[in-house]
Amino acid sequence: DDKQLPPLVLSDAARDAGMSVSLLERLSVLHPAGVCQLSLQYRMNNEITTAVNEVAYGGKLRCASPAVGAARLTLPGVPSGPAWVRAALDPSRGVVFLDTDGS
Repeated sequence: DDKQLPPLVLSDAARDAGMSVSLLERLSVLHPAGVCQLSLQYRMNNEITTAVNEVAYGGKLRCASPAVGAARLTLPGVPSGPAWVRAALDPSRGVVFLDTDGS
């Protein structure tokens, strides 16, 4: 799926050699008939799928089963710590976005 996260390339030489472009992205450009768009996924709950749909899939991505759509993070207990950590690990929240910019 060429809409997934791109390769993380830290080397300038590797970037200059084109390694920051994924193999699937190259395939989709060179042979568009050989690529199909992901429509069923097995790893994200409904809330995450909705967010990804709005950003990249035009509403065409679906959960493969009701169990996948209803999946939640399971922890033995909510950890103590800052409120943002507790909120991020709250199993009732299907998707959480965290600001990692630090500013």
